[in-house]
Amino acid sequence: MVLSNPFKQQHVFLSGVYAVNQQEVDDKYALIPIGLARELLDMDSTVTSVELALKPGTDVEKFQKQIQTKLGSNFKVLNRYQQHESYYKVAESERFFIFLILCFILIIASFNLISSIAMLILDKKKDINTLISLGLSKRKIGHIFLFEGWLVSFIGAIVGIAIGVLVCVGQMHFGWLKFPGNFAIESYPVDVRWPGIVLIFITVMVIGGIASWLPVRFLPKKFFELREE
Repeated sequence: MVLSNPFKQQHVFLSGVYAVNQQEVDDKYALIPIGLARELLDMDSTVTSVELALKPGTDVEKFQKQIQTKLGSNFKVLNRYQQHESYYKVAESERFFIFLILCFILIIASFNLISSIAMLILDKKKDINTLISLGLSKRKIGHIFLFEGWLVSFIGAIVGIAIGVLVCVGQMHFGWLKFPGNFAIESYPVDVRWPGIVLIFITVMVIGGIASWLPVRFLPKKFFELREE
């Protein structure tokens, strides 16, 4: 008994090869005329989807709602994010966890600031006692060391952000970091955004402020008899 082939077949002439140098894409997709596709899939007049390219500056969400209202609930109107939602969620979660790792590294590094301020307080014990004798309060003395810690954090944040921006701009223009193997793009893509820079600056200042406050809060009580206001 000979079984017939359950798949529809059609011989076509190969006119060219389009490759993006990604195996999961190059081995999965083939571009054929729409007439041939309809014949193979038995879809003579059926259209499964329509893709629209919007002009720059168009409000995507507003346009999407307008199209959805006109077409009704029998059709799905999806933007690029919704069509690849799982991919974008993975990318967002990856960026979030990288930010958490960097925060953890920053917290570990802040112990150097804590120890530096603590040693400075111990080293300036005589000067602090002199200031106490002159009538300076505990709060004012604490503000001196707290301000120093904030100043160190501020300078470190400015210098670090400046170096980071310069490296990112250099990567965008010169492509220093290359992708190993064959990819659609040769160098690692970088995009500098102001909200990210502001978030990094605030994070550094908050962690630096806490690291400056800890020795100011606890060490004077243990080593010095400071006068309250």
